[in-house]
Amino acid sequence: LYTIKFEEMAGTIKEPEEDVTKLQEEFKIACKRIQADGERVRTKASMKDLLELYGLFKQAQVGDCSTERPRYPNFKGMSQWDAWQSKSGMSKSDVMRDYCRLTETIFEDIGSQ
Repeated sequence: LYTIKFEEMAGTIKEPEEDVTKLQEEFKIACKRIQADGERVRTKASMKDLLELYGLFKQAQVGDCSTERPRYPNFKGMSQWDAWQSKSGMSKSDVMRDYCRLTETIFEDIGSQ
């Protein structure tokens, strides 16, 4: 009998190249959309959503957070660090997908305001 260790297998599963390329393109479009309408997003989206976007973006662009947590009185830096740190261990594909979904949700929410 063979014992399968799913934790070890998870690291070896690759997404099809075309799916990754499509996801990267969708991520770029979502980033451009946020950037293009940044003022409205910053003023109308919730702080929770903005921090979530930040954490997802940093994880997608940089990977796991390896910096030291900012200290008092840098509350903004502390919140951003916490948002990024909460995404540690997530795959680039997962965070890009979540970023795209959250972008859609934010624009649905602020579009009605």
